[in-house]
Amino acid sequence: TSVMNYPITEGKTGQQMADHLQKHLEDLGAEKSGNFSVDCDTYQYVTNPNKAVHVLHNSETPYSCYSFIDSPSGVHVVTDASFDLLIQKMKQFYIKKQPKIESKGAILTLCDFSIKIGSVVFGQMTTFKGLLIEIEYKPCNIPKEVYSLLKEFCHHVFGSEINFDETNQYFKSNSEVSQTSTDVICQYLDYFLFFKMSSLSLTQPMTGQANKN
Repeated sequence: TSVMNYPITEGKTGQQMADHLQKHLEDLGAEKSGNFSVDCDTYQYVTNPNKAVHVLHNSETPYSCYSFIDSPSGVHVVTDASFDLLIQKMKQFYIKKQPKIESKGAILTLCDFSIKIGSVVFGQMTTFKGLLIEIEYKPCNIPKEVYSLLKEFCHHVFGSEINFDETNQYFKSNSEVSQTSTDVICQYLDYFLFFKMSSLSLTQPMTGQANKN
């Protein structure tokens, strides 16, 4: 499964782009099979404002909660959904730092592929931040085995809009290992952190943080 940032055409809104992509896929024979959401809440350490805990949820795994310290490469744990209640009760240790950021939209199925078109929104005003595309080849979850196939599929469906090689450093770095739901969440968190910082910088981070997915 690979998560990629889709460029927004100048003069188009996020919803217009999402609708355009959905229609494009349906014209190719895809069928809508549902909706999804991936969201992230960030909590700051009371004793160390420079450290944070990111708590993510995926509608595809509704009974799980994914928690990361600082970044996708940091310490992380997967718990049941009750972790939300626990961290909210620990206000002497953690305070909610920022509004929720969320990627949500339609799920489409095309042959053996599942494509999720997610509009990324931030805060109570649901400010649009970007568009994420998640592509899964259902018969296989080993990146090494499906990398070329996903690349070909991406080129056929999206053309030159997405450079698959440049946007999948994280995907390649885990190519020998079967993917888990945590690997998918890591990709979303990487983009969420980038989108949260986008208001502070007009350029992508030099570390390639948003291109590791």
